[in-house]
Amino acid sequence: SESRKIYSNAVAQKSLVISQELITTAEAGTHMYFLVSGTLVYSRDDDEQSAVTTSQPWLVEAALWLKWQHLGTASSSSQCELVSLDALKVQDVLKEEATVRTYAKKFWRHFQEEPTSLSDIWIDEEHVYTWAASAMSQAEEILGTVIQPEPLSPNF
Repeated sequence: SESRKIYSNAVAQKSLVISQELITTAEAGTHMYFLVSGTLVYSRDDDEQSAVTTSQPWLVEAALWLKWQHLGTASSSSQCELVSLDALKVQDVLKEEATVRTYAKKFWRHFQEEPTSLSDIWIDEEHVYTWAASAMSQAEEILGTVIQPEPLSPNF
């Protein structure tokens, strides 16, 4: 399955010590990150600072859908544990998935229409949910069938 391929090839764990940079302004964004523990401080050149915590745990989703260059710097303010997704490997696994292509187009279109909202830590759960639901609906229309979720692992 696609999830197994992603887990096997694109997922890695990352640990940061205090004051270690995770991402740097103007560098290519090649990974999406999920903060498992700790706190990151994200800052942009305009001096805007935001804390990234496990309650708002992901960074650089844009790298999955766009050719991305970091717009700010994220550094650890405590020891951090993260999970990273290699964007190119995820794209390679999911490139034929209609649902994923639809979601990626919605993501791209949003930032074409609202370029000032671009950020490495952009998270708008309402947009994400709406896009995902719309992508599923469009994929079901393309496929002519209802998409069933994969069975839950017996480990859960």
